[in-house]
Amino acid sequence: MVVSLSNTNVRRFILQATAVGLFLALVIGTAVQVADSLQKQGMVYGWAFLGQPTGWDISAAPLAHAASDPYWWTILLGLLNTLVLALVCIVVTTILGFLVGLGRLSRNFVISFGCRLYTDIFRNVPSILQIVFWYQIILHLPQERRAVPLPGGAFISNRGIYLPGLEATNGNLCLAVGLILMAMLIAASPLGRRLGRGRGTVLAAAAGAIVALTLWFGAPVTIQLPHLHGFSFENGLRVPAEFAAVLIGLSVLGTAYVAEIVRGGIQSIGRGPVEAGRALGLHEWMIDWKIRIPLGLRAIVLPLGNQYLITVKNTSLGAAIGYSDLFAITSNSINMNGHTFEMLGVMVGLYLVVNYCLSLMINWFNARVALKGARSIGRQPAGGRA
Repeated sequence: MVVSLSNTNVRRFILQATAVGLFLALVIGTAVQVADSLQKQGMVYGWAFLGQPTGWDISAAPLAHAASDPYWWTILLGLLNTLVLALVCIVVTTILGFLVGLGRLSRNFVISFGCRLYTDIFRNVPSILQIVFWYQIILHLPQERRAVPLPGGAFISNRGIYLPGLEATNGNLCLAVGLILMAMLIAASPLGRRLGRGRGTVLAAAAGAIVALTLWFGAPVTIQLPHLHGFSFENGLRVPAEFAAVLIGLSVLGTAYVAEIVRGGIQSIGRGPVEAGRALGLHEWMIDWKIRIPLGLRAIVLPLGNQYLITVKNTSLGAAIGYSDLFAITSNSINMNGHTFEMLGVMVGLYLVVNYCLSLMINWFNARVALKGARSIGRQPAGGRA
């Protein structure tokens, strides 16, 4: 069989195979050189250290941690800290960003100018500077003995924010979760869809399960209010100063970007649907609520997803003020055990998995909400700025 180079597909395959071969050769050559260099320096390469105790503790661990815990558990806690911080930042920036973005389009000059001033200022200030700025403000707050009371039984001091916490009672929490899951499964089944075709069927079933459980067994959880005992607070939930500073810094910055994404998405709507709404006699606020905002939301899914990916990666800036996230714990582990390449590989792999999973969810959601005839938008991959 004779292969003709005049065939476009053949030439394309040869070029792609050559590029892949050169890349693999570069990777293999680099790995060989690194292994030879490590051997000459007497450094041991391997993964056995992950089962060894760290010898140091981490601050603000989401779960129990001690100096005798192995490296793999410490890295897992750092990843959990990163995920919690990223999730809270995403929720806060989404809510505030939508409000500021709608404010940018307000017909009230004061609201519109104020929102524009906000976005122009915070989008042009470096992320690390904002985090350090808010961290210094928190450190200059009163001590715990003179903590500032907040609404709802919360307190704020230079050590963080103390919020009311929830505590499970008599094992009813597990029972409540089981009943809620069972109610959601029933509501999502064909029988549940026939009984209630509204979108609130699942939520109503879950709420009914909670009410029934509370009336029969008592509340599955109790609220624990923080109170001062000696020189520190007891009970409740403590938000460390480092977590609060990173959360405020990234939320303030992310809100500005989300606001511009929302504004651009709503303004990208053509005049046709708007003129049709006016022809039907709809008020301007009804046009905004029924036409501009729903159509604009479909246009901002991918840009908003990119901002979410950036937020996840920006959580690594918390290491500058001592927040024990994945990046900070990895850096500290490298200084302690000297396994630089292994730890960097673990960190890069975990960040890659988290961002890739988030990107898949964004693309799936974009494909679901895309209008018919515009499904090609859902096939555009969601990426992130460096």
